[in-house]
Amino acid sequence: MYNKIKKIILFIFILLFMCKSHHVQTDIFGIWEGVYGNEKVAISFKRDSSCTINYYDSTTHVLKVLNGIYHLDITKKNIPLSISGIDQLEYSLYTIIDFINNDSLILAYFSPKWRLRPISFNKDKILCLKRVSSKNN
Repeated sequence: MYNKIKKIILFIFILLFMCKSHHVQTDIFGIWEGVYGNEKVAISFKRDSSCTINYYDSTTHVLKVLNGIYHLDITKKNIPLSISGIDQLEYSLYTIIDFINNDSLILAYFSPKWRLRPISFNKDKILCLKRVSSKNN
């Protein structure tokens, strides 16, 4: 009986160690960059929940900047990301993200309506971002 309990405890410790060693940190703070189509996109997430999105608008040939407040719920799978209070838009943006590793994430296309937020990732409509700076903003 005692040996059986020892084996169960050992199994639990091994399982906990394996889960912990494969855990991906979900720290979003910093500057992330990627390319969507032929356009470069940079997103800065700050600790005060503000964010800035920089992208090149190929129709107007102008660098655009969007400033807003983001909300992230890391307790859910396919982490919902909402950006509201965007000075340059009359609506909020809704999407999902998933961390690939500590310095890479994928982001689904943005929706202007909460109910139309993507619920899964479509390989043709994702933005892969790499962390370029992890400043404690």
